[in-house]
Amino acid sequence: MTDAGKTKASWSSTPGTHTMVVDQAVTDVPEKTPDVAAGQIHDASNDVSVFRLEGRKLYVTDGDEKHKQVVDDYEPGARFRAEIVVGDGTVRAYCNGELQTTLSRKFSGAYSKAGAYTQANCGNSDPCDGDVYGQVEIYGPDVTHSDGDGGDDGSGAG
Repeated sequence: MTDAGKTKASWSSTPGTHTMVVDQAVTDVPEKTPDVAAGQIHDASNDVSVFRLEGRKLYVTDGDEKHKQVVDDYEPGARFRAEIVVGDGTVRAYCNGELQTTLSRKFSGAYSKAGAYTQANCGNSDPCDGDVYGQVEIYGPDVTHSDGDGGDDGSGAG
């Protein structure tokens, strides 16, 4: 959101640079379907790239390609720094400062999200009860935007 939550964020992969950094830990996953998205970039219609934990494998996705890049054999509760940098028609995903993948993508209507987005629901988790949950501890989110000419566009939002 922008304007203190009054307007939806909406930016483009060109021009400028748009960065989301999240210091976080996935602490809980649903038992039967242990999948949680923990940081993502969306365009106007769908996710562009996501840090996604499946069991003990942490992935960076490329749109609907769920397993673009394996980041690490993840130990639940371990802190990691997810960073997604968008600019010049590319999406660069870093984990703990190391480049994991670069995607060539041009899109608009974009925004960033950080949180616990479980990939479990009553359709794929039986029984459907209070144990179908995920949790991500976020220690420090940071979203920045520059307008492409060296200045900050001042939005300060996702």
